[in-house]
Amino acid sequence: MKDNAAQIESLEQHEMRQQVSAREKNMEKAGEAFEAAMLIERDLGLKGIKFKDLPETWSVTRREHLVWRARMFKQIPEDVFAEWLKDARRNEHLHTGYIRNKADRFVEDKKKASRLLEPLGIEGVELYVADIHNVSKLKLGKNASAIITDPPYEGDGLPLWAELINFAGRTLRDHGWLVAMSGQKYLPQTFSNMETAAKNAGLRYVHTIAVNNAPGGISSQVWLSERNPVNSDWKPVIVYSKGDPQQWPEGFRDLITSEANDKQYHEWGQSAGVFRTLVEKFTQPKDLVVDPFLGGGTTAFAAHSLGRATEGFDIEEKYVITSRERMEECQK
Repeated sequence: MKDNAAQIESLEQHEMRQQVSAREKNMEKAGEAFEAAMLIERDLGLKGIKFKDLPETWSVTRREHLVWRARMFKQIPEDVFAEWLKDARRNEHLHTGYIRNKADRFVEDKKKASRLLEPLGIEGVELYVADIHNVSKLKLGKNASAIITDPPYEGDGLPLWAELINFAGRTLRDHGWLVAMSGQKYLPQTFSNMETAAKNAGLRYVHTIAVNNAPGGISSQVWLSERNPVNSDWKPVIVYSKGDPQQWPEGFRDLITSEANDKQYHEWGQSAGVFRTLVEKFTQPKDLVVDPFLGGGTTAFAAHSLGRATEGFDIEEKYVITSRERMEECQK
């Protein structure tokens, strides 16, 4: 049995060395030969090539580099890899770096995505991919003291305001707050959607806060009609409660002055200071703050930095990845 195993291992090693030799010849050429060489590298990775399988006449660095590339290419699905090679072939000056860079990014994105399936490892923080329609219970195991969020408020986003009310009815504790930033143009539809759902969800409208963007924020244009814009220096924040509202935060007026909007983590990112104020005024330390439209993680970041537990999710995986990385940076 041992002799048979040794023979098989020797044969496999011989076949791999033949492939390495063919790869070396092809790498000296361009076009289809280049494609063949890269496919050989991927096949070597699938076969589990090791350092010892390469010619001893090669330098250590050269052997390490090929093993690394083969193992990296192993992780790329065959159909994806074939498409990359087609793209590369269209370039006049074909080079191995094109595929290597794409593979490197693919593997890194795969690692990031896999981390979404794992707990973040920060106590009292849960950030994940989900659709608001499908979340019936919170992962942190209790109802939220406040939902503080910035939902879409134009076009296809308008129906989400009714679902936000339904979600609040499922996940808010009694007398908890729903605090949501909105736009001005579609306020009638927004309120209509919210009020229709509020009766069944057990929520009631409380008040509207104004966020003054003029000092540091970016004015937005609200188009009343074609060629008829209004430069708007404020945004409404709509406040509902589940059942009768708690006492309005003592000394808190209904105007918040914003500093510059934070676009670093999301294209529609709002002022971090505004959301920090909302978290601070509407919740207490150790309360659970939830954001079902996580985006760049501004609410989660504010809540965690103020000693609140926080749970957030988004339908877009890329935003959840960004928010998790932001939270990890905060920990560091």
